[in-house]
Amino acid sequence: MNRIRQLFITFAVLTSATAIAQAPLLLNYHQIGVNTLFTHAPSPDTLNRHVQNLKANGYHLSRAGTFQHDLRRNGRRVALLTFDDGFKSVIDNAFPVLNDNGVTATVFVIAELIGEEDYLRATDLQFLQAHGWEIGNHTLTHAALTDLRPESIRHEIETTNQILSAITGERPACVAYPFGLHDAVVREIVSELNECAYTTAPHIAHEDSDPFTIPRPPLSGLDDRALEYGERGTSLTMSVVGLSMLTWPFPDDAPINSPSGLWTPTTYRTLGDGRYGALVGFDGVRHELSFREGPWALHLAHGRGAYRNHAVGIARNFGDLTVAGTFIAGEGPGAGISFDFGNRTEAWAYYTLSGGLHAGIRLVPIDYTSLTLTWHHGARRFAGEATIPVPFLPGEGYPLRATVGFEQFVYAQLSFRAGGNTVAVRADTDGVMGLNVDMRW
Repeated sequence: MNRIRQLFITFAVLTSATAIAQAPLLLNYHQIGVNTLFTHAPSPDTLNRHVQNLKANGYHLSRAGTFQHDLRRNGRRVALLTFDDGFKSVIDNAFPVLNDNGVTATVFVIAELIGEEDYLRATDLQFLQAHGWEIGNHTLTHAALTDLRPESIRHEIETTNQILSAITGERPACVAYPFGLHDAVVREIVSELNECAYTTAPHIAHEDSDPFTIPRPPLSGLDDRALEYGERGTSLTMSVVGLSMLTWPFPDDAPINSPSGLWTPTTYRTLGDGRYGALVGFDGVRHELSFREGPWALHLAHGRGAYRNHAVGIARNFGDLTVAGTFIAGEGPGAGISFDFGNRTEAWAYYTLSGGLHAGIRLVPIDYTSLTLTWHHGARRFAGEATIPVPFLPGEGYPLRATVGFEQFVYAQLSFRAGGNTVAVRADTDGVMGLNVDMRW
């Protein structure tokens, strides 16, 4: 156990110190010169400084569709400017700045909103294209693609391709995933319809990056100063994860439990590039952390107080099949397997020497709903969870969700998502209140 704690400490220190400081630089904006609630919206003057800093530090300005090609040809010092959603401020406030500096950018458009108030019109898109800008696909409705069944994902992407092709005469090369949310199903469908796709992962892009998970770390005020030196500011996402992990090795004399009944070391098909979740209650805290790299995924689970547990899993994906090895404190080593049956239905099972068999299935019967059922044979315990959308802001991927579940006690929670981050208030029939935080990238 001490070795596991040392591993957690080392990983936490490295993670909390992570900075997006190396070239290339991918800068993603939404609004320019317009106040927003959830996204960093610099003024035209700040955008001008960003562009001037890139040019002063010797960056070659690229386009989304040719970014990796330019990276291979020009080396690491390549920059990409993108604008998500297709707001009117792009042509009113951003275009004059970039045009004066002799550079262009890529705008990823929500097709359903073209011509709506505060959004770009078809003629605006044609104007930008005529001045060297690239027009990209940001889906039809700004849907949370990971919550959709495959036919709905395909409709969101392909319909937008057709609409933008009719306006510009060119099929969009690239997709920007709304909220940065993607998983294996999303990536596979987009790879059939487009040439590349961009995420919001807090990682560094490389010439050999998966072309359907090219990372664009979110901008923050920390970047304004860092860009003076041709760098990015410290990643807020990775700082939160790293600071959380620093608390993992602290002594705790509560009994060792199994991880959450919904946890499995075989997770891959439903994973983007990473996920961090924390359930904080009056009687303890539970953390879950996952990273994906190519066909591999690493899963860590840790709890304190009433949720005390320690687990690690390493998964390897082979298309619809995923195999995994795991070690769970109190249960010993084990192995698992999962299989994706299609249409958002995946079943899994894993076995540990002392804990016995864990099995589960996850379904998405209709868009934006999910149902998960699990069984732990050793503990003779069921767990389950069902989530449905609350009909509020449907065009934003239904950010408000209601969940009911059972894991020792019946619980209910109401969650709200902003970007790839979700915050939920949870209460169970044992009278315990909790705060559930979920970050995905």
